[in-house]
Amino acid sequence: MEFIEDSVTTYAGDLLFPTKRVKNDPVKETHEEIDLHLTNEQLERMRKREQAVLKKRFENFTEGVDLFKNFQKVDIDEMNYVHNSWNYFDKPNKLELLSLIASIESIGIINPLILLREMNGTYTIISGKSRVIALKNLYNNTKNEKYRFIASFILDYSEVDQYFLRALIMDSNAHYRSLSKGTLIMSAIERFEILKRTKQFRSTTKIAEALADEFLVSKNTILNYLGMRKLREEVMLLVLENRIKLESAKCLARVNQDMQLMILENFGLEHINEVHRVKYLTEQNNLTLPQLLTGIPN
Repeated sequence: MEFIEDSVTTYAGDLLFPTKRVKNDPVKETHEEIDLHLTNEQLERMRKREQAVLKKRFENFTEGVDLFKNFQKVDIDEMNYVHNSWNYFDKPNKLELLSLIASIESIGIINPLILLREMNGTYTIISGKSRVIALKNLYNNTKNEKYRFIASFILDYSEVDQYFLRALIMDSNAHYRSLSKGTLIMSAIERFEILKRTKQFRSTTKIAEALADEFLVSKNTILNYLGMRKLREEVMLLVLENRIKLESAKCLARVNQDMQLMILENFGLEHINEVHRVKYLTEQNNLTLPQLLTGIPN
């Protein structure tokens, strides 16, 4: 069987995670900057649009959204995957995908998909990405129409705010699968930012308590994860990409952000997970960086 998967990374909406890379990072990305010169009329329209977004956000998180009022069958060819920056959860491996395909073949789709109907009439998958990957493989290999038109609950783009959608994506993934430590950290930080921006909680401690209950871990574990927010953006990006171990990241979080960057740029990414050396670098506050680098223990 030839497997169909998606691999394009895109970004959309508010950036709740860092994107800036250290200059010696071998991973390179291109960013296009658009210089906008807006008139007063355009600025006023943007202000009113932002007010409408905030109003909708408040309604979504206080009054809730009826996810199940619009039910219909949708062609999988009209479905698009949501942005990878919103759904960063691991895709099923080939063994898991085969198991899901076998389940759909024998008993069908038990839980309908949740889709967002976009302004242009296409559909974005909010819940059910793995099922759609399995269905596309089944239809591609059998051409059976029962794998093409799938029962789905439909949300309209005018009904929901991006934060509600992102929380829904997180709920549909975080509670039903094992998460790697990096993904759990991303989930905790994203949920923290959403809760903070929707003004449901006033203190970090209260949010940490709520997240501990949600992710079934201790409050101290959540506070350790949230402590990663002290990291400079370039460092945090490497943590979220699982390129810096949590132990090294904790050491770097103890020093100021300028020092974090100097260590990354001068000590080198290839050595950043040598924890005993990183610990030494971050404990010697009275030395200059050149002195530190020459005195690093083996």
